[in-house]
Amino acid sequence: LPLAIELAAAKVRAMSVEEIDRRLEDRFALLRGGDRSAPGRHQTLLAVIDWSWNLLDEPQRRALRRLALFGDGFTLDAATAVLGDAALDAVQGLVDQSLLSVRDEPPGVRYRMLETVREFGLLRLAGAGDDADARAARRRWATGVARRWAPALAGRGQAAAIDALGAEEANLADELRAALGDGDPAAAVELLAALGALWTIRGEHSRLVALIGPVADAVDGWTPPPGLEHAARAAMIAVLTNATIIDDPRWGPARDLLARLGPGDDPRLAAAVRLQLAFDPGDRFTATDVLEAAARDPDPHLARTAHFWLGHARENAGDPEGALAATRRALELTGPDDGPWMAAMLDAQAAQLAAQLGDPRRARDHAERALPVLARLGARDDELQLRSLLVACAIADGRLDEAEAELEAATRISDGEVIGGCAVRTVGAAELALARGDLATGLREHRASAARLGALRIPGRPVTGREPWAVFGEAAALVAHAHHAGPDDEPHGRALYDALRRRGPVVLDPADRALDVPVVGVALFGLGTWALLRDAAPADDAVALLALARRCAYNRSLPSMAWERIAPHAEARAPGRRAALEAGYAARPLPDVLGEARDRVARLPG
Repeated sequence: LPLAIELAAAKVRAMSVEEIDRRLEDRFALLRGGDRSAPGRHQTLLAVIDWSWNLLDEPQRRALRRLALFGDGFTLDAATAVLGDAALDAVQGLVDQSLLSVRDEPPGVRYRMLETVREFGLLRLAGAGDDADARAARRRWATGVARRWAPALAGRGQAAAIDALGAEEANLADELRAALGDGDPAAAVELLAALGALWTIRGEHSRLVALIGPVADAVDGWTPPPGLEHAARAAMIAVLTNATIIDDPRWGPARDLLARLGPGDDPRLAAAVRLQLAFDPGDRFTATDVLEAAARDPDPHLARTAHFWLGHARENAGDPEGALAATRRALELTGPDDGPWMAAMLDAQAAQLAAQLGDPRRARDHAERALPVLARLGARDDELQLRSLLVACAIADGRLDEAEAELEAATRISDGEVIGGCAVRTVGAAELALARGDLATGLREHRASAARLGALRIPGRPVTGREPWAVFGEAAALVAHAHHAGPDDEPHGRALYDALRRRGPVVLDPADRALDVPVVGVALFGLGTWALLRDAAPADDAVALLALARRCAYNRSLPSMAWERIAPHAEARAPGRRAALEAGYAARPLPDVLGEARDRVARLPG
């Protein structure tokens, strides 16, 4: 509102802008006392809204109070849910009084209030004694939306369900938080069954991670009433999957509830429940064995789910070929009835693995199948990571104009706040500049990439120093500097080398239960490349680090990280040594190889 801006601006005579900003949480108390010559209704923000309020009849006032509960706007159906049959006339009256705006959005017509008007409505709601009934009506509406669309998220109607739930996501998330705060687990699991699937499909895992603790508290010792078992299973799977991925210890109550409920009769959900209950989230050492056994199960849903996760487990253990085989088998077991997202995610997974193995053409084929689906479903982070991969593939093939076009398209999608966006805007730009011979820009962009990836945080997850994206960004920048840094950029390269060398003991920590072998390989490749090309260590040690990186299946998806670029240098410095080391490491068990890697990194000169 222009008046609100005027009244806020007047406060700078006595307050700092930062103080005004903080106090806007109670805007009606703050925004008063502007132009003393103005009409009375323009003296305070509360007065100007109150003047409009006095022009409303009682049904319209009731509508304003109740509709203020929708923080992200509402449809006429939502208005009817909280107002009854008189909704249309009341909404029309508020539109006529300019207290509601009308927007024709892709899912349909949506009504919105200015935030100031909405806060006024909430104040009136609290004072009218209608608050409890209005909030109960909104909860019934929210759980009804979730109940209607959640089943479609797992089948052919996935896109329509994504559209419907995406339009109401903010309102449903508000209601989910309210249900958890109110101690209403029944409403919480219904909402989470829909939102958990929506956020999983869209790759918004941080939103689920933030809910692990509150959901665990809400369902601790709780038994769902008849009719809510299916929703409870789906909600617990969403929570447990993310708790397992980040090794969050608060998974107990969710898993206990899942164990009491059992698999149920929905074949897809039952497969996820069976798999989740088959292994102990607190013991990652047995996870691969459980997945291998489940992958041989005659139930195609269980086998597909197991192969999906087996692809991740094998890649994490340093077996990208086995990971790709598992992923392709999961693709074979996926049909149209499973919804388009599952096949797209498997294609995306296969694309990343093919790129890691140095096969850009196969990576591009898988990525191009996945991208239209991910874009349609709003999976921005997954889409952006695939577009980043396509940039690298195009550069590797010498198609630099295509790489630039892909980079520009990807940058338009995101502001870079998601991991994929960060990779596209910095790593891709860095590699393209290097490929075009603009070394200063390429190295500067690589340093920016390392800094941005190193600063990324996942809510609820402590910083360990071995985050894959941080290690990859640092190693990629170091490799680029090893190949291209001149006198002005060499100090930056030495700083990256020292940082990665200091990170080595953390990345190679033998006590880490979730040791990521390819991440270890990336760190070893970065250190070995710099040591070899910049004489930072004896040639035999540098070549050994490179051979160890290959044994650990380091990620070579970027052109700078290609094995073919460094192998001739290793051969020139130590003829025949690389091949001998590789053969020896291939014959030794991985724990033994990792032990040698730790020793060699520890001996690197500072």
